[in-house]
Amino acid sequence: SQVVVKKNPNYWEKDSKGNPLPYLEQVTISPIPDATVRFANLQTGDASMGEVDSKDIAAAEKHADLNVVKGVPGASVYSVLHYNFAIAPMDNANLRKAVAWSIDPAVVAKNVYFDLAVPADGAMTTPGSWAFTPVKDRPRYDVAKAKEFLRAGGKPDGFDMEVIAYTSPTINQQTEIYQEMWKKVGINVKVTTQEVSAAVTSFFGPGPQTFPLMSTSWGGTSAEPSTTPTIAWGKDSFYNPAKKPITPELDGLLAKARQTYDEKERKELYQQIDSIVVAEQCVFVPVLYAQPRYVFRKSVKNTEAAYYAGFVRLHHYYLA
Repeated sequence: SQVVVKKNPNYWEKDSKGNPLPYLEQVTISPIPDATVRFANLQTGDASMGEVDSKDIAAAEKHADLNVVKGVPGASVYSVLHYNFAIAPMDNANLRKAVAWSIDPAVVAKNVYFDLAVPADGAMTTPGSWAFTPVKDRPRYDVAKAKEFLRAGGKPDGFDMEVIAYTSPTINQQTEIYQEMWKKVGINVKVTTQEVSAAVTSFFGPGPQTFPLMSTSWGGTSAEPSTTPTIAWGKDSFYNPAKKPITPELDGLLAKARQTYDEKERKELYQQIDSIVVAEQCVFVPVLYAQPRYVFRKSVKNTEAAYYAGFVRLHHYYLA
C-alpha cells in the first residue's frame, strides 16, 4: 500500500527568491516496516528518503549515493527519570538528586543508541527554539556530587529502591546500565518491567502506586515551552504521579506563563519553572535527547534547510 500526495497549486508559501512551494509535483509515501528492507531500498534507489536503524547510520554515511542529515536534538527524549516524589525514598529531594547525578548518559548514548543521542542540557523545550535555555545546575554525571547528596539526604551508605520501566529493548537496556551505576554509589535498585499500558497505570494510577521512580522515555521536546509543564508538572496534571504541587509556587508560575503573551516574559517564566522541576526539586529529569538522522538519496536537494526536530517538510525538497 502507498499514499500519493500531490502539489497544491494554491499553496501560499514561497521560497526566498519568490518561487512558489512546493517544488515537487507529487510524493509517494510507502510504508516499509522492516528496517533492513527500508535501508536496502534507499541504497538501490527504490526509495529517495527514509529513516534507518541506528546500527545502519555508519553504513549510510559511507554510501556514495546517500546523504545523512542530522536534525535538531530532542525530536524524542530517549531517557527520562520520572519521580513520584510522594513515595519514599524519592520523597527526599537530596536522594532524588543522588539518583540523577550518579548516572552517565554518555555511556548509554554510545552503547544503546550508537551515539545517536546526546546528554540533555535543558528541560523539555526543543534545543534551538526561541524559548530554549540550558538549565543551570541540572543533574550531570558526577559521582562525588551524588555521594554528597546521599549524605545530605541522610543515607550516606546508600539505600534500596524499586524502579519501574516499560517493556522495550532500549529502555530495558539503559535501565540495566543505570542499575549498575547506581549500585556503585550504594543505591540498590530492583527493576520491575511491565507492558507499557500496565507500567503507566502502575506508576501514575489509578489504583495503588508503589514505585518511586520510572525509567522511561518521552514523546519529544516541544518548541512551545508549555507542553510538558502543562501535562506533567502541575498538581493536577495526569503525568504528575504524586498528584500534589511540586513546590508551593510552581502552579502559580505555570498559570502565569500560560496567560502572558509577552515572549520575553514567557521565556523567563519557563526558565524559572524548568530550574525548579529539573534542578532544584529534581522530579522530572530528561537524560538523553534523541539526535535524529534522516537518510536521503543525494538527488534530493535542500534537505538540511527543511529538517527540524524530527519533522520533514516535503514542500522544500527538489530533485537534481
